[in-house]
Amino acid sequence: MRLQNARVRTVKDSRRRYFFPALIAFLATTVMTLLFSSTAAASAANIYLAQNATGAATGSDCADALAYTFFNSANNWGGGSTQIGPGTVVHLCGTITAAAGATGLTFQGSGSSGNPITLRFESGAILQAPYWSGGGSNLGGGIVMNGVSFVTVDGGTNGLLRATLNGTPGGACPGGTCSSPAHDGNGAMFQNCSNCTIQNLEIANIYLRTSLSDESSAGSVGCRAISKEGSCTSCTINNNKIHGASSLIEYDLPSGANDSNLVVSNNEMYDTSAGIDVAQGSGNSGTLSSFSFFGNHVHDFSTWNDSGSSYNFHHDGVHIYTYTSPLSNVSIYNNLWDGNLGNGTSWIYYEQYASGTGSMNVFNNIVNSYATAINGAGGARAIEVEGNAMNVKIYNNTIIGVNESGTIMSGIYRNASTAAIDLRNNTIGGNLEALLEGGMIGSSSNNNDYDFSGGSSITVDAGYALNNFAAWQAICGCDSASKTAAASLSASFGPNSGSPLIGAAQNLTSQGIVALNSDYNGAARPSSGAWDIGAVQVSQSGSAPPAPAALIATVQ
Repeated sequence: MRLQNARVRTVKDSRRRYFFPALIAFLATTVMTLLFSSTAAASAANIYLAQNATGAATGSDCADALAYTFFNSANNWGGGSTQIGPGTVVHLCGTITAAAGATGLTFQGSGSSGNPITLRFESGAILQAPYWSGGGSNLGGGIVMNGVSFVTVDGGTNGLLRATLNGTPGGACPGGTCSSPAHDGNGAMFQNCSNCTIQNLEIANIYLRTSLSDESSAGSVGCRAISKEGSCTSCTINNNKIHGASSLIEYDLPSGANDSNLVVSNNEMYDTSAGIDVAQGSGNSGTLSSFSFFGNHVHDFSTWNDSGSSYNFHHDGVHIYTYTSPLSNVSIYNNLWDGNLGNGTSWIYYEQYASGTGSMNVFNNIVNSYATAINGAGGARAIEVEGNAMNVKIYNNTIIGVNESGTIMSGIYRNASTAAIDLRNNTIGGNLEALLEGGMIGSSSNNNDYDFSGGSSITVDAGYALNNFAAWQAICGCDSASKTAAASLSASFGPNSGSPLIGAAQNLTSQGIVALNSDYNGAARPSSGAWDIGAVQVSQSGSAPPAPAALIATVQ
């Protein structure tokens, strides 16, 4: 028996000696095979596209580019070494011209978190067509992101997306004489998109309006630089130059769209009727739970004025209107609004006709602007609130009406609204039609500077003007610690030495608005003690403020 047991142990030991090395070798081979297969199946790192195939047509660089139509074929998307997939950067080379009314480039697949698919414009690259597809309720455009996620359009150093012949018929367009008839179209489009980004890109002349009489052409109201339909979650529009369209960003909220985290930041926006419309039309139930608009330079909308009182073009820098459900977590801050707004309506315009209480924080904005009347029609405001109950906080803004002929701009307008407007730490003055206009401001309003030195007034629903500040305080039950002094601002909108704005504002750290704890230029406000009134804080250092970060030189 002992011999038999010894033999069994010997056999088992032998099996162990041969089994484990074999297992290790098998696993090593399997892992190497999987790694090799994974590497072999990885998508291309870089693919270069041009108008037509060039050189060896391998897509390895601009000299050997593939035709841009490669991008639009689903067969060229996937995990193959020559395909577009997660992590791929697709480079556009030179000038690419699509046919009139075409859709230029359509994403056929998605990237992944940490490995987006990027469409990047090489230096000097242009994507253009006489006019693009889409517009109005029609889908399409120069670049379309439809049903995809983790994709980025990157203009690189100076990438340009434009239309060349679309605008006021007979006028001058970049490609010659503007087409007749004019056409609708979109520059870029989000459609059912998640984690989608447009950055560093100039989007220009989707419709170039050159005459005030151009109010009925087909393209005048349906041309958008960036359009969004369906849903869009965690979508970002950052550091672009956007101009020449009836609407620069049209962000619709149709039924079924439950959007969140829209960020529009550090863009230059001009030559339009609307900077961004966030639109929940009557009967639609789409929602947007977080919207941030910051660091933008928005200016000069007068090229889209009406010729009379028809108001075909509703001038607004940011226009939010809701009918079914209110928006929450709206933040509009650290923006520069200047130049000519045109004949109406507001740089910041929030209309809420939905039941419930929405919320909007407006702070650290600089408005240095004026408006013009055309044939007696017009009327513009820096900030306008209209509609049902909402919670609106307007803190530390600097609002100045420029002394220009025809100035009809008001500071803050509460229009037939039950909104509780909390107005604190703002300076409002210059050549304004009125500092405050319309209904009563909330009783919590305080520590503002109402600069009457330019001849402006305060108006209320009764229709009379109040230049007697004590009478205003008695009527509103607010502004006990507010001032009526000349603001004394520097060229960079900060209080000069000795300005009555210095140290006269409430410390609003307790509001929990993190970005408000720094000023327009990013300088920290005191964590304790008084702040300065307005968008620029100087009293902490006592030195002159730096130039506004959002200023952008523009050649038109």
